[in-house]
Amino acid sequence: MLGKRNGAVALLKETLKNGGVAAEGIFSYHCIVHQQALFAKFKCLNEVMANVIEVVNYIRARARNHLHFKLLCEEFDTHYGDLVLHTEIRWLSKGRMLAHFMDLLEPLKSFIVGKGETSRFSFLDDKEWVLSVAFLCDITQHLNKLNPKMQGRNKTVYELYTAVRLFSDKLDVLEQSVRGSDYRFFPTVQKVMAMHADALLPCQSQFCDVLTELKQNYTSRFHDFKDHSNIFLLVKNTFLIEVNEMKQISDQLGLVQLQMEFVELKSADELQRQFRITDVVDFWKLVGHLPNISRLARCIISMFPSTHRCEAAFSALSKIKCRSRNTLSLQHTTEALRIAVSRAEPDFNSLVRQKECQKSH
Repeated sequence: MLGKRNGAVALLKETLKNGGVAAEGIFSYHCIVHQQALFAKFKCLNEVMANVIEVVNYIRARARNHLHFKLLCEEFDTHYGDLVLHTEIRWLSKGRMLAHFMDLLEPLKSFIVGKGETSRFSFLDDKEWVLSVAFLCDITQHLNKLNPKMQGRNKTVYELYTAVRLFSDKLDVLEQSVRGSDYRFFPTVQKVMAMHADALLPCQSQFCDVLTELKQNYTSRFHDFKDHSNIFLLVKNTFLIEVNEMKQISDQLGLVQLQMEFVELKSADELQRQFRITDVVDFWKLVGHLPNISRLARCIISMFPSTHRCEAAFSALSKIKCRSRNTLSLQHTTEALRIAVSRAEPDFNSLVRQKECQKSH
Protein backbone atom coordinates (compact mmCIF):
# COMPACT_ATOMS: atom_id res chain seq x y z
CA MET A 1 0.00 0.00 0.00
CA LEU A 2 2.70 2.49 1.00
CA GLY A 3 5.65 1.46 -1.16
CA LYS A 4 7.58 4.50 -2.36
CA ARG A 5 7.52 3.40 -6.02
CA ASN A 6 4.97 0.62 -6.56
CA GLY A 7 2.64 1.15 -3.61
CA ALA A 8 -1.01 2.06 -4.14
CA VAL A 9 -0.48 5.58 -2.77
CA ALA A 10 2.60 6.19 -4.97
CA LEU A 11 0.74 4.98 -8.07
CA LEU A 12 -2.26 7.18 -7.21
CA LYS A 13 -0.03 10.25 -6.86
CA GLU A 14 1.69 9.43 -10.14
CA THR A 15 -1.64 9.06 -11.93
CA LEU A 16 -2.89 12.37 -10.57
CA LYS A 17 0.36 14.08 -11.51
CA ASN A 18 0.14 12.75 -15.07
CA GLY A 19 -3.43 14.06 -15.23
CA GLY A 20 -2.34 17.54 -14.22
CA VAL A 21 -3.68 17.34 -10.65
CA ALA A 22 -1.50 18.42 -7.71
CA ALA A 23 -0.82 15.34 -5.59
CA GLU A 24 1.42 16.92 -2.94
CA GLY A 25 -1.51 17.52 -0.59
CA ILE A 26 -2.48 13.85 -0.30
CA PHE A 27 -2.18 12.72 3.32
CA SER A 28 -1.21 9.03 3.44
CA TYR A 29 -0.33 7.07 6.55
CA HIS A 30 0.13 3.56 7.87
CA CYS A 31 -2.49 1.81 10.04
CA ILE A 32 -2.11 3.40 13.50
CA VAL A 33 -2.64 0.10 15.34
CA HIS A 34 0.12 -1.57 13.31
CA GLN A 35 2.37 1.43 13.88
CA GLN A 36 1.80 1.16 17.62
CA ALA A 37 2.70 -2.55 17.52
CA LEU A 38 5.91 -1.76 15.62
CA PHE A 39 7.06 1.11 17.78
CA ALA A 40 6.50 -1.09 20.86
CA LYS A 41 9.31 -3.40 19.74
CA PHE A 42 12.64 -2.60 21.35
CA LYS A 43 16.03 -4.24 20.85
CA CYS A 44 17.64 -3.56 24.23
CA LEU A 45 16.14 -6.61 25.95
CA ASN A 46 15.85 -8.99 22.98
CA GLU A 47 18.23 -11.52 24.55
CA VAL A 48 16.23 -11.54 27.80
CA MET A 49 13.03 -12.14 25.86
CA ALA A 50 14.66 -14.97 23.88
CA ASN A 51 15.67 -16.67 27.13
CA VAL A 52 12.11 -16.45 28.47
CA ILE A 53 10.72 -17.96 25.27
CA GLU A 54 13.29 -20.77 25.47
CA VAL A 55 12.15 -21.71 29.00
CA VAL A 56 8.46 -21.55 28.10
CA ASN A 57 8.96 -23.65 24.98
CA TYR A 58 10.96 -26.25 26.92
CA ILE A 59 7.93 -26.81 29.16
CA ARG A 60 5.01 -26.25 26.80
CA ALA A 61 6.45 -28.09 23.77
CA ARG A 62 6.70 -31.39 25.66
CA ALA A 63 3.45 -32.87 26.92
CA ARG A 64 5.05 -34.72 29.84
CA ASN A 65 6.98 -31.65 31.00
CA HIS A 66 3.85 -29.56 30.73
CA LEU A 67 1.81 -31.98 32.81
CA HIS A 68 4.48 -32.27 35.52
CA PHE A 69 4.85 -28.49 35.68
CA LYS A 70 1.09 -27.93 36.08
CA LEU A 71 1.04 -30.42 38.95
CA LEU A 72 4.01 -28.65 40.54
CA CYS A 73 2.26 -25.27 40.30
CA GLU A 74 -0.59 -26.59 42.44
CA GLU A 75 1.86 -26.97 45.34
CA PHE A 76 2.88 -23.29 45.21
CA ASP A 77 0.79 -20.29 46.22
CA THR A 78 0.67 -18.58 42.82
CA HIS A 79 -1.97 -16.52 41.03
CA TYR A 80 -1.62 -18.38 37.73
CA GLY A 81 -1.59 -22.12 37.27
CA ASP A 82 0.27 -22.46 33.98
CA LEU A 83 2.57 -20.76 31.51
CA VAL A 84 1.16 -19.37 28.27
CA LEU A 85 2.68 -19.18 24.82
CA HIS A 86 2.86 -15.99 22.77
CA THR A 87 2.84 -15.20 19.08
CA GLU A 88 4.20 -12.13 17.30
CA ILE A 89 0.93 -11.38 15.49
CA ARG A 90 -1.06 -11.28 18.75
CA TRP A 91 0.12 -8.05 20.26
CA LEU A 92 -1.24 -8.56 23.77
CA SER A 93 0.07 -12.09 24.23
CA LYS A 94 3.68 -11.13 25.07
CA GLY A 95 2.64 -9.17 28.15
CA ARG A 96 0.45 -12.01 29.40
CA MET A 97 3.25 -14.53 28.88
CA LEU A 98 5.70 -12.41 30.91
CA ALA A 99 3.15 -11.86 33.70
CA HIS A 100 2.62 -15.64 33.99
CA PHE A 101 6.38 -16.24 33.84
CA MET A 102 7.17 -13.86 36.72
CA ASP A 103 4.34 -15.20 38.86
CA LEU A 104 5.52 -18.79 38.34
CA LEU A 105 9.25 -18.09 38.69
CA GLU A 106 9.71 -20.17 41.86
CA PRO A 107 7.91 -23.24 40.46
CA LEU A 108 10.00 -22.81 37.30
CA LYS A 109 13.27 -22.89 39.21
CA SER A 110 12.15 -25.94 41.19
CA PHE A 111 11.07 -27.71 37.98
CA ILE A 112 14.36 -26.97 36.18
CA VAL A 113 16.36 -28.27 39.17
CA GLY A 114 14.26 -31.43 39.23
CA LYS A 115 14.94 -32.01 35.53
CA GLY A 116 18.69 -31.47 35.96
CA GLU A 117 18.78 -28.60 33.47
CA THR A 118 20.30 -25.97 35.75
CA SER A 119 23.36 -25.51 33.55
CA ARG A 120 21.23 -24.94 30.45
CA PHE A 121 18.99 -22.40 32.18
CA SER A 122 21.56 -20.90 34.54
CA PHE A 123 20.22 -17.40 33.85
CA LEU A 124 17.20 -18.16 36.07
CA ASP A 125 19.46 -17.67 39.10
CA ASP A 126 20.95 -14.43 37.76
CA LYS A 127 19.48 -11.55 39.83
CA GLU A 128 20.10 -8.96 37.12
CA TRP A 129 18.42 -11.16 34.50
CA VAL A 130 15.34 -11.66 36.72
CA LEU A 131 15.16 -7.90 37.29
CA SER A 132 15.32 -7.32 33.53
CA VAL A 133 12.43 -9.73 32.98
CA ALA A 134 10.44 -7.92 35.68
CA PHE A 135 11.04 -4.58 33.93
CA LEU A 136 10.09 -6.11 30.58
CA CYS A 137 6.91 -7.45 32.16
CA ASP A 138 5.92 -4.05 33.55
CA ILE A 139 6.63 -2.09 30.38
CA THR A 140 4.64 -4.54 28.25
CA GLN A 141 1.74 -4.21 30.69
CA HIS A 142 1.77 -0.45 30.06
CA LEU A 143 1.74 -1.12 26.32
CA ASN A 144 -1.11 -3.60 26.71
CA LYS A 145 -3.25 -0.89 28.29
CA LEU A 146 -2.79 1.25 25.19
CA ASN A 147 -3.62 -1.38 22.59
CA PRO A 148 -7.30 -2.05 23.49
CA LYS A 149 -8.00 1.71 23.39
CA MET A 150 -7.06 1.68 19.72
CA GLN A 151 -9.38 -1.12 18.64
CA GLY A 152 -13.10 -1.23 18.00
CA ARG A 153 -15.64 0.18 15.60
CA ASN A 154 -16.19 3.85 14.79
CA LYS A 155 -12.75 4.95 15.97
CA THR A 156 -11.60 8.19 14.34
CA VAL A 157 -8.06 9.08 13.38
CA TYR A 158 -7.78 11.86 15.95
CA GLU A 159 -8.98 9.57 18.77
CA LEU A 160 -6.31 6.97 18.00
CA TYR A 161 -3.59 9.57 17.55
CA THR A 162 -4.58 11.18 20.86
CA ALA A 163 -4.26 7.80 22.61
CA VAL A 164 -0.76 7.28 21.21
CA ARG A 165 0.31 10.85 22.00
CA LEU A 166 -0.87 10.48 25.60
CA PHE A 167 1.15 7.29 25.91
CA SER A 168 4.20 9.19 24.67
CA ASP A 169 3.67 11.72 27.47
CA LYS A 170 3.47 8.82 29.93
CA LEU A 171 6.79 7.53 28.62
CA ASP A 172 8.35 10.83 29.67
CA VAL A 173 7.03 10.29 33.20
CA LEU A 174 8.27 6.69 33.26
CA GLU A 175 11.72 7.72 32.05
CA GLN A 176 12.05 10.45 34.68
CA SER A 177 10.99 7.98 37.37
CA VAL A 178 13.54 5.36 36.29
CA ARG A 179 16.36 7.91 36.07
CA GLY A 180 15.48 8.97 39.62
CA SER A 181 15.43 5.31 40.82
CA ASP A 182 11.70 5.65 41.50
CA TYR A 183 9.90 2.47 40.43
CA ARG A 184 6.41 3.20 41.71
CA PHE A 185 4.99 2.55 38.23
CA PHE A 186 6.77 -0.82 37.97
CA PRO A 187 5.19 -3.15 40.56
CA THR A 188 6.95 -6.32 39.36
CA VAL A 189 10.34 -4.58 39.55
CA GLN A 190 9.53 -3.46 43.10
CA LYS A 191 8.82 -7.05 44.16
CA VAL A 192 12.14 -8.26 42.76
CA MET A 193 14.01 -5.30 44.29
CA ALA A 194 12.62 -6.22 47.72
CA MET A 195 14.65 -9.44 47.47
CA HIS A 196 17.57 -8.32 45.29
CA ALA A 197 18.09 -4.58 45.81
CA ASP A 198 21.77 -4.82 44.85
CA ALA A 199 20.87 -5.93 41.30
CA LEU A 200 19.28 -2.58 40.36
CA LEU A 201 22.38 -0.45 39.79
CA PRO A 202 23.84 -2.48 36.85
CA CYS A 203 20.40 -2.60 35.16
CA GLN A 204 19.28 1.00 35.53
CA SER A 205 21.07 2.34 32.44
CA GLN A 206 19.63 -0.49 30.36
CA PHE A 207 16.10 0.34 31.54
CA CYS A 208 16.63 3.98 30.58
CA ASP A 209 17.83 2.83 27.14
CA VAL A 210 14.58 0.87 26.63
CA LEU A 211 12.43 3.90 27.41
CA THR A 212 14.60 6.16 25.23
CA GLU A 213 14.29 3.69 22.35
CA LEU A 214 10.51 3.62 22.74
CA LYS A 215 10.36 7.42 22.57
CA GLN A 216 12.59 7.48 19.48
CA ASN A 217 10.39 4.84 17.80
CA TYR A 218 7.33 6.96 18.56
CA THR A 219 8.93 10.07 17.05
CA SER A 220 10.02 8.28 13.86
CA ARG A 221 6.78 6.38 13.26
CA PHE A 222 4.19 9.04 14.09
CA HIS A 223 5.85 12.18 12.72
CA ASP A 224 3.35 12.35 9.83
CA PHE A 225 0.47 12.49 12.32
CA LYS A 226 2.27 15.09 14.42
CA ASP A 227 2.50 17.35 11.35
CA HIS A 228 -1.31 17.30 11.14
CA SER A 229 -2.05 17.46 14.88
CA ASN A 230 -3.52 20.99 14.62
CA ILE A 231 -5.96 19.80 11.97
CA PHE A 232 -7.06 16.93 14.23
CA LEU A 233 -7.50 19.38 17.10
CA LEU A 234 -9.63 21.61 14.87
CA VAL A 235 -12.07 18.77 14.34
CA LYS A 236 -12.06 17.35 17.88
CA ASN A 237 -11.87 20.56 19.97
CA THR A 238 -12.75 23.28 17.51
CA PHE A 239 -13.07 26.20 19.89
CA LEU A 240 -9.66 25.60 21.52
CA ILE A 241 -7.94 26.72 18.30
CA GLU A 242 -6.82 30.34 18.14
CA VAL A 243 -7.24 32.49 15.04
CA ASN A 244 -3.46 32.75 14.55
CA GLU A 245 -3.16 28.95 14.64
CA MET A 246 -5.95 28.75 12.10
CA LYS A 247 -3.86 30.89 9.74
CA GLN A 248 -1.11 28.24 9.87
CA ILE A 249 -3.64 25.50 9.06
CA SER A 250 -5.06 27.60 6.24
CA ASP A 251 -1.60 28.16 4.75
CA GLN A 252 -0.69 24.49 5.21
CA LEU A 253 -3.76 23.32 3.26
CA GLY A 254 -3.80 26.18 0.76
CA LEU A 255 -7.40 27.13 1.62
CA VAL A 256 -7.57 30.90 1.84
CA GLN A 257 -11.19 31.09 3.00
CA LEU A 258 -10.66 28.64 5.84
CA GLN A 259 -9.55 31.27 8.33
CA MET A 260 -12.49 33.58 7.60
CA GLU A 261 -14.96 30.71 7.99
CA PHE A 262 -13.32 29.77 11.28
CA VAL A 263 -13.77 33.33 12.61
CA GLU A 264 -17.45 33.12 11.70
CA LEU A 265 -17.74 29.71 13.36
CA LYS A 266 -16.00 30.77 16.57
CA SER A 267 -18.19 33.86 16.96
CA ALA A 268 -21.45 31.85 16.72
CA ASP A 269 -22.66 31.37 20.30
CA GLU A 270 -25.32 28.85 19.29
CA LEU A 271 -22.77 26.64 17.55
CA GLN A 272 -20.54 26.77 20.63
CA ARG A 273 -23.47 25.58 22.73
CA GLN A 274 -24.25 22.79 20.25
CA PHE A 275 -20.59 21.71 20.31
CA ARG A 276 -20.74 21.19 24.08
CA ILE A 277 -23.89 19.04 23.99
CA THR A 278 -23.58 17.29 20.62
CA ASP A 279 -21.40 14.46 19.36
CA VAL A 280 -18.51 15.62 17.16
CA VAL A 281 -19.85 13.88 14.06
CA ASP A 282 -23.35 15.33 14.53
CA PHE A 283 -21.95 18.80 15.22
CA TRP A 284 -20.20 19.08 11.87
CA LYS A 285 -23.48 18.28 10.13
CA LEU A 286 -24.73 21.63 11.45
CA VAL A 287 -21.92 23.62 9.80
CA GLY A 288 -22.89 23.07 6.17
CA HIS A 289 -23.12 26.83 5.55
CA LEU A 290 -19.30 27.00 5.96
CA PRO A 291 -18.26 24.80 3.00
CA ASN A 292 -14.47 24.75 3.37
CA ILE A 293 -14.20 24.02 7.09
CA SER A 294 -17.09 21.53 7.06
CA ARG A 295 -15.55 19.68 4.11
CA LEU A 296 -12.22 19.52 5.95
CA ALA A 297 -13.94 18.11 9.05
CA ARG A 298 -15.80 15.49 7.00
CA CYS A 299 -12.53 14.41 5.38
CA ILE A 300 -10.81 13.96 8.75
CA ILE A 301 -13.76 12.15 10.35
CA SER A 302 -14.15 9.76 7.41
CA MET A 303 -10.47 8.73 7.35
CA PHE A 304 -9.92 5.08 8.28
CA PRO A 305 -7.36 5.21 11.10
CA SER A 306 -6.65 1.48 11.16
CA THR A 307 -7.35 -1.83 9.43
CA HIS A 308 -9.46 -3.01 12.38
CA ARG A 309 -12.54 -3.72 10.25
CA CYS A 310 -10.47 -5.68 7.76
CA GLU A 311 -8.80 -7.71 10.54
CA ALA A 312 -12.21 -8.35 12.13
CA ALA A 313 -13.53 -9.63 8.80
CA PHE A 314 -10.58 -12.04 8.50
CA SER A 315 -11.24 -13.30 12.04
CA ALA A 316 -14.91 -13.85 11.22
CA LEU A 317 -13.97 -15.67 8.01
CA SER A 318 -11.59 -18.00 9.87
CA LYS A 319 -14.46 -19.04 12.15
CA ILE A 320 -16.90 -19.50 9.27
CA LYS A 321 -14.55 -21.39 6.93
CA CYS A 322 -13.32 -23.87 9.53
CA ARG A 323 -12.35 -27.51 9.11
CA SER A 324 -15.86 -28.79 9.82
CA ARG A 325 -17.42 -26.39 7.27
CA ASN A 326 -14.86 -26.52 4.48
CA THR A 327 -17.44 -27.51 1.84
CA LEU A 328 -19.33 -24.21 2.03
CA SER A 329 -19.86 -22.70 -1.39
CA LEU A 330 -18.53 -19.24 -2.23
CA GLN A 331 -22.06 -17.80 -2.20
CA HIS A 332 -22.89 -19.22 1.24
CA THR A 333 -19.52 -18.13 2.62
CA THR A 334 -20.06 -14.59 1.32
CA GLU A 335 -23.54 -14.41 2.81
CA ALA A 336 -22.39 -15.76 6.18
CA LEU A 337 -19.48 -13.30 6.25
CA ARG A 338 -21.79 -10.40 5.42
CA ILE A 339 -24.04 -11.32 8.35
CA ALA A 340 -21.04 -11.69 10.69
CA VAL A 341 -19.51 -8.28 9.97
CA SER A 342 -22.70 -6.28 9.52
CA ARG A 343 -24.36 -4.44 12.40
CA ALA A 344 -27.75 -4.39 10.66
CA GLU A 345 -30.52 -6.04 12.68
CA PRO A 346 -32.60 -8.43 10.54
CA ASP A 347 -36.39 -8.00 10.70
CA PHE A 348 -37.29 -11.62 11.42
CA ASN A 349 -41.02 -10.90 11.67
CA SER A 350 -41.06 -9.45 8.17
CA LEU A 351 -39.04 -12.35 6.82
CA VAL A 352 -41.40 -14.89 8.40
CA ARG A 353 -44.48 -13.13 6.97
CA GLN A 354 -43.04 -13.52 3.48
CA LYS A 355 -42.95 -17.30 3.87
CA GLU A 356 -45.87 -19.66 3.59
CA CYS A 357 -46.21 -22.06 6.52
CA GLN A 358 -46.30 -25.78 5.73
CA LYS A 359 -49.46 -26.86 7.52
CA SER A 360 -49.93 -30.48 8.51
CA HIS A 361 -52.68 -32.47 6.74
